Amino acid sequence: MHMSWLLGLTVLISTGGFFHWKFVQRGDDRLRLTESPALSSNLQEPNMLPEPMKPGLVEDLFQTDTAEWKADLRRLARSLGSADPEQALVLISQVEDVMLRVELRTLVLRLWAGRYPVAALQFVQTCFDRQEQIEMAKTILRAWIEQDLGSAMNWFAQYPNDDFHQEARDLLVEALTVQDPQNAMSWMKQSVPESVQAEIYGPFWRYWAGVDPAAAAAAALALPPDSMQADLMAQVAACWAEVDVVQAVVFVKELPEGATKSQALEQIGDLWTELDPLSAASYASEQHQSKMLATVVAKWAEKNPFAAADWATRLPTGEDRDRAFESLTGIWAVKSPMDAATFAVELSSDGSQERAVLAVVSTLAYAEPGRTAAWIDLFPAGLLHDAAVMRVITPWASNDPTAASRWLQTLPANTLRDAAVDIFSSVIDGQYPAEAFQWAATIEQTGLRNERMEVVARQWLKANHAEAAVGIAGATLPQEIKNTLLINGNIE
Repeated sequence: MHMSWLLGLTVLISTGGFFHWKFVQRGDDRLRLTESPALSSNLQEPNMLPEPMKPGLVEDLFQTDTAEWKADLRRLARSLGSADPEQALVLISQVEDVMLRVELRTLVLRLWAGRYPVAALQFVQTCFDRQEQIEMAKTILRAWIEQDLGSAMNWFAQYPNDDFHQEARDLLVEALTVQDPQNAMSWMKQSVPESVQAEIYGPFWRYWAGVDPAAAAAAALALPPDSMQADLMAQVAACWAEVDVVQAVVFVKELPEGATKSQALEQIGDLWTELDPLSAASYASEQHQSKMLATVVAKWAEKNPFAAADWATRLPTGEDRDRAFESLTGIWAVKSPMDAATFAVELSSDGSQERAVLAVVSTLAYAEPGRTAAWIDLFPAGLLHDAAVMRVITPWASNDPTAASRWLQTLPANTLRDAAVDIFSSVIDGQYPAEAFQWAATIEQTGLRNERMEVVARQWLKANHAEAAVGIAGATLPQEIKNTLLINGNIE
């Protein structure tokens, strides 16, 4: 392969002198040789001197891309990487063969990391593009970890939270797990700063669970029974379920009752439901695991809402059944609003029906607020109707305040309308403060009206002080509130 680039490199020739070879692209490809300043003292240790350069190597660099040519480049990279790694990386960055460039770069970086890992990391983070920086830094850190995990951990404890921070953390976690998870855990507690422990503890357990979930689960179970154990066990269970959901279920079932078991069940609920929804739902119901039950029923409803609904209707009356209906209908409404709505309204007129209907309303309000509002208008007067109005107004005001305001005008003047207008004004005051102020002024309850008008007025003053000042001065607000708003508004 003919070289068409400018190269600069320092080599040790067989006579023992240091020279600076400059490959200058010229018409006749002639070369010029100049003597180089001595290398810095910390790179001249006798046991690290590079190998003599093979005679004719300079000329060989311009020959055809052959196996011998690549071998020569590797020898040169090893020699120069030991003597002047910065210059070696500059040289290698110009090699056109991508695979060869990566190979040579890795060779030099590992050599450098063996002696001065911090200097190597500092150099690569000031050169090259961001993706190359991260890949090169990972190579250095891997080599450093292999040779001295302790000093690498201490370096990480002081490292800023930048783009490479998470990459470094994951490499350390992997190294700790591969070595010996049990010993690594003890070592972390004794030798690693608490701030670093807190950051790598979770990833460490997840990586361990991915490699040996049974051992990780047993170790997590041996931890003190506190919130940390519950959180770690949940993470381990989730990782185990991804590898073998059946064994994960068997293990979690045997856990003692409490927060640890509940959190673990929640984490494996989705995968268990995919495997056997009836078994997962029945277990959650029998064990009164309400959160898991809601998760399982919702997951089941994504694939077969009618089967999930049929099972849920057989549950005994109570909180578990109410929560199951709520989860079921909310998911079902996404796929089939009419079926979900029909199911919800046909439930008995108790807490189950109210929660199921409101779950449908909440889902539909974001997709079709106008049609949802029209459906709500058909509800008989009462708590369910009022709660449904409050569920629809927020998403509707966010997506189409004009249409939402027209609907508000149809509501009778009462406490429900006041509450709905209060929410409507709070939603639109950032974008339409003048209109929000006008709507707030229509609230009949004096205390609620003054409170909302004052909040909106502050927003309005920030957006358009002159216009807001006029509006506030003519508003039906107590004079002391007006004075406070206008004085503070002027100060701001």
